[in-house]
Amino acid sequence: MLRLRGVHKLAIAVLAIAGLIALSIANGRLVDLWSESSRYSPPSKSRTQENEANWYWTTDPAFKLPADPLPFSPRPNQPQPPPIPAPAPPPPAPVAQVPIQLEPKPPPSPPPAEPHPPPPNIPAQPVTPPSPPSDVPHYVLDIKHVPYVHENFSMPNRTSLRTPSFDEAKAYYTYVTGRPPPRLYKPFYDFSVEQKCNVLSMAHLHTYFENLPQNFTPAMFDQAARMERTIEVIVGPKPADDDGVEERDDCWCDTEGNPLSHPEYIVQDGRAMGEEEIHWANLMKPFAKWFPKNFRIVTNELDWPRIKVAGKECVFKDDIPPEYLTYTGPDTPQLRKMPPIPSNSTANLTNLLPLDLSNPFNLSVPPSMFPYHGFFYEPSEQHWEPSGAVLPVFSPTIVPGCHLDIPFPTWYAAHSAVDLVGPDLTPQGADIPFRNKTPVAMWRGSSHGGVSHDDPKTWNRHHRLRLAMLSNDLHKQTCPPGVPLWNASCEPLVDAHLTMYMHAGGPLGKVFGPAGHTVFVPYWKQFGYKYLIDVDGNSFSERLHTFFRESKSLVMRARAFVDWMDLWAVPYVHYIPLKLDWSDLLSAVRWAVDNPDEAEKIAQRGRELGRNGLRWADAHCQMFALMMEVDERMVGRGKLPKRGKPAAKT
Repeated sequence: MLRLRGVHKLAIAVLAIAGLIALSIANGRLVDLWSESSRYSPPSKSRTQENEANWYWTTDPAFKLPADPLPFSPRPNQPQPPPIPAPAPPPPAPVAQVPIQLEPKPPPSPPPAEPHPPPPNIPAQPVTPPSPPSDVPHYVLDIKHVPYVHENFSMPNRTSLRTPSFDEAKAYYTYVTGRPPPRLYKPFYDFSVEQKCNVLSMAHLHTYFENLPQNFTPAMFDQAARMERTIEVIVGPKPADDDGVEERDDCWCDTEGNPLSHPEYIVQDGRAMGEEEIHWANLMKPFAKWFPKNFRIVTNELDWPRIKVAGKECVFKDDIPPEYLTYTGPDTPQLRKMPPIPSNSTANLTNLLPLDLSNPFNLSVPPSMFPYHGFFYEPSEQHWEPSGAVLPVFSPTIVPGCHLDIPFPTWYAAHSAVDLVGPDLTPQGADIPFRNKTPVAMWRGSSHGGVSHDDPKTWNRHHRLRLAMLSNDLHKQTCPPGVPLWNASCEPLVDAHLTMYMHAGGPLGKVFGPAGHTVFVPYWKQFGYKYLIDVDGNSFSERLHTFFRESKSLVMRARAFVDWMDLWAVPYVHYIPLKLDWSDLLSAVRWAVDNPDEAEKIAQRGRELGRNGLRWADAHCQMFALMMEVDERMVGRGKLPKRGKPAAKT
């Protein structure tokens, strides 16, 4: 028994010693793990710079910093571990296995996986990029950089304006259009005042109708409805409420503009009559009661325009005059010309002019800019009206001077005007003070905007490819060799990359690299940049409204298309206008860097526009004004025929 107890004591002692050793190792590992994990935990706040103490990082558990986070400002001021020496490279493969063998001496710069940034306080010197492999297409950006010219243009503060009287509004409409207001102007005025919309600016919407027929006949609507990918939107009763009697109410309102009682009219999609179509009803129902029974409009289901200007060719081929190819575009957009104020006016029009908040710039695209936008060479989609007839069709967007569609706030574009944003539109980046955001012009997007072919010589025609190539070239000139195109250690003035290849040939990936998640940046991270580039593609840019409303950043915009927001968004006031060939992009960014106070003011005015001038109510008022103009030209108003079976599409 004594011997057994001695053995037990010895075993217990050995186990105790082993346990202590294991516990020490575990404690040390726990310390290492804690230290390791703290490097990737979100800090409690940003860098301890002046005036940054009140900005805190999110505590959302879904927020995780990757090992190599995308550039985002402010960044955590955490000590980084020293770089781990890379293992020795494997011996080169035998020459016989490589079809084309370069010189066997080692390359002068480290491989991409082992970047070595320059020493602190020593700026990286421009380098000459190595020649690409023989199978990579040779794409040279044809660009001549020019200075950005800023105009000090001012607009009155929206919230401080008084509401004009009804008589003043009527007089101003006549002054702008040269004709008396439409018969529905009184209910439109009352509705706009109630919704706190800018009444006077709506008079300028008449310009969309100047080149359309003076009278809209039922046959025109029938022909437009037969176009492929169009939708008829009809205001009328449900079949159960329709007595079949032809109405002659002339809009269900009396001579004073007061509505008459009538059955509950609904906004219907012509493809499914009898039931209210919720999306169109959300846009039109608040004022649909003012329009006659069976009133209808034809809307374009596609994102791009459908009605061409007769005799105007806006799609160019290779036989473009040389003077167009060397021209970099207008210095600035031109202000529209207002008519002289008549001496016999009963209203003081001089005092009404400051109450007009509409965009005073002419946004037409000169032919000299067509060579720098892919849509003018080969649109990715073409669904024009087959006969070339000029018809009243509502579309999301147009190119001024090329198309006669009526731009309107489509229900999905207008719906973004409410305070509903997606889960990736969290205010993390937007809530950073403007002065602390990363001073880089950011853009992410796909390659659409016209069909790009395999020949790189044609890529200078495509504005989005030009933007991505400008960013790539700038990166090569600014950053040390081997630094990835998106990396926090080196940030050129422009960070623009393609996230998807659309309507494009195969060689794009060899030049611009693989598209996808590696270069994707969600909106909330984009909002951490001071400057956000907005550029359209084969249609209007859907992100512009989000940039204005949510980002608190300075928008820099290049565009050919206009949409409903361009009635209100003013160059130099709400955003920085850029040339389509990007020749003034770098100088515009440098101007913003050198003029931080003015740049921040433009960003603030853009947000004020998004919040107070591009509301859901503003979409309602603008749609009411457009439908009022259609109603004024409609033949047979008050006795419109009942909608029959939809015609076959052409």
